[in-house]
Amino acid sequence: VDDWMRNFERDMDADRSRIQRLKEKVLTPGELYMIIGMLTALRVSHDSADKRLASQVDTYPLNQGQISVFTEELLKLSIEQPRITAWDVYNVATEIYKPGKTDFPAMIPQNGAMADFLLSYNQN
Repeated sequence: VDDWMRNFERDMDADRSRIQRLKEKVLTPGELYMIIGMLTALRVSHDSADKRLASQVDTYPLNQGQISVFTEELLKLSIEQPRITAWDVYNVATEIYKPGKTDFPAMIPQNGAMADFLLSYNQN
């Protein structure tokens, strides 16, 4: 708790900056499909019996069941909204992370992994 309190302001500033970057990043329809494919590849790599693949991914943002729900929700969002940002995509995933929809221990690392993924996959 002491470390958390000591670093609270710095961590909040980093979170605010991350949120702003997610809101500014507009995604094309092709990028939305690429995100779905990359999330599947991360999950498959993480769970692979081949240690060369498994060692490349510490935490994946969504498990296979979550990817199916995420894909459906993202497709519905793309019909409703002509302009989609990385923040919108992040919020679709956040709905999946809510208590009762995922295991609590997985929730926090998955949430951070999703934000990092959306900001790093394409450095435009």
